[in-house]
Amino acid sequence: MTEMAEQSDTHEPLSQFDADALREVATIGAGHAATALAQLTGTTVRIAVPTIDVVAITEVPRLIGDQEELMAGMYLRLVAEGSGAILLAFRREAALNLIDLMIGRQTSKTHLLSELEQSALREAGNILAGAFLSAISNFLNITLLASVPHLAFDMVGALIQSLLVESDVDRDYALVMYIRFESDCCELGGHFLMVPDGTTMEVFLKAIKELSQCAGGV
Repeated sequence: MTEMAEQSDTHEPLSQFDADALREVATIGAGHAATALAQLTGTTVRIAVPTIDVVAITEVPRLIGDQEELMAGMYLRLVAEGSGAILLAFRREAALNLIDLMIGRQTSKTHLLSELEQSALREAGNILAGAFLSAISNFLNITLLASVPHLAFDMVGALIQSLLVESDVDRDYALVMYIRFESDCCELGGHFLMVPDGTTMEVFLKAIKELSQCAGGV
């Protein structure tokens, strides 16, 4: 576990098994998301191996970038067996490239965002978040759904603050999944950030423990 996660005084760090299990489902979800995104954009989309950690809330803005950096952020609320919120954050250039690919334009053509461009970006958020949640749900045999995404363009610090308000989180740590997407024509980089409420993390870890016991693990 990283030093940042060890500094949290209200949560035991993830065990290596828990982290590996969550990374596995994140990888599966990211692969599904990349396939769906490739179909929509008409290009090959590749993914890097996701990184996953539990970090203090105060450290989250630094993980994503400079607090004053402008990004496109999409918020989705978790529902069903989990509560909390998800933030998908893209740097401006990556967001514009993603929009161009989604609507069939040559990259670097989008500069202003009409309703069409905003709708394309929200659809990308639906695809990515849906794939992650579907993978977690199937692997852990729980039900996780997401609301319609809310789109905002703001500085990183403001996006994170809005995420915490959306999640109504009552803890001081966040489950952070980071995934990077690349395509043949341009680089697409994004941050996937999940902030669970007071019980969702326990739901995840309990389900992982049950799977481990069924498989004869500890």
